[in-house]
Amino acid sequence: MRKEMLVVIIAVVTLCITKTSNALSLENLPGDILDLNPFTLQLPIDNNEEIHQPQLNTYSNYPYFYSADNDYVTFLAFVNGSHTPNSLYERTELSENKRWNSSGTSKMTVKEAYIHLPKNRPELVGAQIHTPTSGVVLQVRLNYPNLVVLANGGFHTIQENYQLGTVHTVELEVINSQITVYLNGENVYSYKQEGTGWYFKAGAYVQSNLKYDEGSEYGQVDIYSVSISHS
Repeated sequence: MRKEMLVVIIAVVTLCITKTSNALSLENLPGDILDLNPFTLQLPIDNNEEIHQPQLNTYSNYPYFYSADNDYVTFLAFVNGSHTPNSLYERTELSENKRWNSSGTSKMTVKEAYIHLPKNRPELVGAQIHTPTSGVVLQVRLNYPNLVVLANGGFHTIQENYQLGTVHTVELEVINSQITVYLNGENVYSYKQEGTGWYFKAGAYVQSNLKYDEGSEYGQVDIYSVSISHS
């Protein structure tokens, strides 16, 4: 009887190990899904930890930056996390390593979906152009329920009544200091601005903190693809 029970226990343990191994083998690293070579990852933990190349290509950190699906990478930031010195808010965000000038041709294309927002201040940035000196050049963000562009001194609505989870494609294009935002291939906003030292960013940059929301609240963006080009 004891021998039969032992055989059954061994069989169950073996089955569990096999199933766990198979489940893990289905989960890709973020670097298997996205081209992370142009980026550094900024995290809302450990005094805004940064993950650089080549470590980033094989890096994953649940629940902040991971892939539970073969199609996209999850970016998540709690409102009680750490933040960069010049910001009041938290981010799990890819930051481009290259610095460039507005006088050339530069473009970032991001296929993404906003998944979750902080309850009291439901605002989340998914893509932006940044500069280390004066901060934000342009942001594409969800100020629920509308997708908006923050640029040129104000907010500009580019889509009303966005439904959480809706996959969409944002293109940020700069050609000879003309900045154009495309949403699903349509030109939705354009203006002129000159500058140097610019770089692209993509991910989940929450626009809330403990002043507005409980620490358990968070912002989440799932990114299906991101690409950058310069010429």
